[in-house]
Amino acid sequence: MEINTSSLSMAERYKLLVGLVFPRPIALVSTRSENGVANGMHVSSKEVDEDVSEFSEAGFAEAPCRIVGHPRIAEAPVSFECRLFKQVEVGPERDLIIGEVIHIHARDGLIDPRTKRIADERYRPVGRLYANRYCTTRQRFELPGPLPGE
Repeated sequence: MEINTSSLSMAERYKLLVGLVFPRPIALVSTRSENGVANGMHVSSKEVDEDVSEFSEAGFAEAPCRIVGHPRIAEAPVSFECRLFKQVEVGPERDLIIGEVIHIHARDGLIDPRTKRIADERYRPVGRLYANRYCTTRQRFELPGPLPGE
């Protein structure tokens, strides 16, 4: 099968992209509203009054960040503090947000302080497949041969 994407609607293009390119990393982005209420996350993407904390709605605890003004999710094994690097409009209702990571919070034992390698046996991220489908990274394997630069 061959598909010329110029003949597809934006919804059809998106559906094919998310169905074929996976697993995708999941980012739960937190912010503060103009009146200081914590916002973020897939669970909390429902519409709530602006004075309602989406953290509370999702059952997450707030943890302070070191540099940025909004909170991070206390339960997350890793959090990246980011500032806006670039925002690109890619469609009538879609923007691509590129952040610059300026600080990392990680659970103790996830990152070796000397080598900066991730403790594979302690970090079990979840990937997004499509629609409301997700996957884990329980089965892992190595390909033979050294990595480039090693």
